[in-house]
Amino acid sequence: MKIIKKTLVLIMIILLFACQAVQEKKIISDLKDSEDGYQLFLRADKLFQDKRYDAAIDLYQEYLRQFPAEQFSSVAIFKTGLIYKRSGNIIEAENFFNRLLKEYPQSPFIIDATLELLDIAFLNDEYDKVRQHGEVILNEEQLTDAQLLRLYRLLAESSLAAGSSADAFHYYYLGYNLSKKTESEKLPGALIGALTDALKSAMRQLTSLEIEKFLNIIDDEPLRSYLIYQHSEALAIEEKYDAALDRLTAFIEKYPDHEYRCQADELIEAINQRSLFEPYTIGCLLPLSGAYAVYGNRALHGIELALHFANDANGSKEPLPFKIIIKDTASDPAQAVRGVQELDQAGVGAILGPIITAAAAASAAQDRGVPLITFTQKDKITDTGDYIFRNFITPAMQVKTLVSFATDFLGVNRFAILYPSEKYGTKFMSAFWDEVIAKGGKVVGVEAYEPSKTDFIGPIKKLVGLYYKEPQDLKAKSLVFSKTAIGKRYFKTDLVDLDMLFINPVKRYMGALFLDDIDLADWDKDVLLKADKKKLEPVVDFKALFIPDSPKVAGLIIPQLAFYDVKDIYLLGTNLWHSKNLIKMSRQYIQGAVLVDAFFRKSLDPKVKNFVSSYQAAFSAKPGIIEAFAFDSAQMLFKIFANENIQHKRDIKKQLLQITNYKGVTGLTSFQQNGDVDKNLALFRIKGSRFVKIDWEETALKKEQNHNGKAE
Repeated sequence: MKIIKKTLVLIMIILLFACQAVQEKKIISDLKDSEDGYQLFLRADKLFQDKRYDAAIDLYQEYLRQFPAEQFSSVAIFKTGLIYKRSGNIIEAENFFNRLLKEYPQSPFIIDATLELLDIAFLNDEYDKVRQHGEVILNEEQLTDAQLLRLYRLLAESSLAAGSSADAFHYYYLGYNLSKKTESEKLPGALIGALTDALKSAMRQLTSLEIEKFLNIIDDEPLRSYLIYQHSEALAIEEKYDAALDRLTAFIEKYPDHEYRCQADELIEAINQRSLFEPYTIGCLLPLSGAYAVYGNRALHGIELALHFANDANGSKEPLPFKIIIKDTASDPAQAVRGVQELDQAGVGAILGPIITAAAAASAAQDRGVPLITFTQKDKITDTGDYIFRNFITPAMQVKTLVSFATDFLGVNRFAILYPSEKYGTKFMSAFWDEVIAKGGKVVGVEAYEPSKTDFIGPIKKLVGLYYKEPQDLKAKSLVFSKTAIGKRYFKTDLVDLDMLFINPVKRYMGALFLDDIDLADWDKDVLLKADKKKLEPVVDFKALFIPDSPKVAGLIIPQLAFYDVKDIYLLGTNLWHSKNLIKMSRQYIQGAVLVDAFFRKSLDPKVKNFVSSYQAAFSAKPGIIEAFAFDSAQMLFKIFANENIQHKRDIKKQLLQITNYKGVTGLTSFQQNGDVDKNLALFRIKGSRFVKIDWEETALKKEQNHNGKAE
């Protein structure tokens, strides 16, 4: 800060004497045109130049007393104000400058007096006043180069004092640019050096984003070189280490002999040290206590099994000393953040987890530059930063697979959705609807239900048009005869709806108007005789129904669908349907239903069979989807850590991004450039009491090949 203050003082002195030198020449030239008061004013001005300020003030005051109306009176007032200011009498100085503005508005020293008042406001810490009035002058007044430079200095210093480093740098740059374009005899050559030092000081307080903006508009190469280095330093301060290294590398390549080369090398070394990790060490951040402990412990079991298999995963003949450091989040965001900090301090190269507190942990891991693979469905979790990865099944993946299968393979283009009115159901409903539209299909029915209810009659009726009665104004009840005889029975026709009498919908709505022209043979006598027992038929105008809910709830809904004759449609469900309980509850009504999942415990794939049998032997339980994803994620990391060329955490991040079609127990896994997983999910059809995998993509390909062959 001392260096900045010294630089600012130097600029102020240079500009003050520059302005004074220019104005002095003008004063003497103008005074020679007047005989009145010339000698008196010249004597006062000589005393001013000799810094005999007290005597100069006396003669200036004498001049003002004798020649108050002369044009040079404003000069005497201005000089008197300067003397008081230099002697530290700020109040008197301010009075004289204000007097000049009020009494001599046409004076050539109006701008200079205004600048002096702004300088006084700056000395009084009135930074907002300086900025407000200074910007008005800058936009409205015609200023000399010296005046412009001085105003730039005032605006820059006030901005800096007010905490706006970007504005300060902007005004210093304007001054720097002007000083380079101005002829050397008008402004001292030391000014460019002083402004350069001020710019360097100001740029050290800029954020990386602010520097980026200036780099886009500044073309002065020497200044750009300092900005590029400072950009890397700002990125490092903001803990954006990868970006800082990229910028430093570019800086050294472009300016190998720069005066900041040594600082650049030292910063690279510091960042590299920061990115080092303990070899073969991985952190685990999971909810091992609290409400979600069951899920955290299941994920931990998958990771522990992967650790057991680590030697096979890296293909090494000698076991490598892999180890995991475990931290409990207890499903508490604050504890998750502490866990990330502790794992980073312990030197882990990457973190597996968490599940529930993914957002808080991801933010902390990103700030510290620690790669993190989380097991969450949280939207846009990988948008947190380039060190955050997700390896878990998401709603978007599931609906994309389901809709693609239904539209491309089954030929369905009309869908309905029956969903619980809570977070899970709403998210899936919205995602499914969007995907149907994206595939060119239509959602012709959407109904929600209360998750806590066990009776779903209302939503089902609404979905198929059985809930609402036909509007009264569409019904024809005013018949010509008060009674109608059919066979030996009489009916009060005003009490029997025409939709019960006429099967033909045209006759149904027009029958009352032309009853005399209708033969009784057109009447459906059986319907009429049983009118009091007749029920409406459901309107099932969709071919597939999506129900995103648990097996327990879906198992209650599906039999009720059959009761209301909602038949001959495809039932579609999420991975939650992959449960024997659903089949037990729904029995014959669930047959043929289609669901999606990422893990099939009964797969014939040798890798899956080995995983399942090993897990059961180790933990006396059957593994599920959480264990499978945790197992695959850990195995991918162990494989990366086995590479001797991986020395920094950013190398781990880069290796994760390069994973393509990794064959794990959850299928083929790849990571997109944003860190989100790219995975083809499996489809299953319920057949009897079993879940049968559908190889629909392979079948569809064969169909297409056969079709093309026939066409040829």
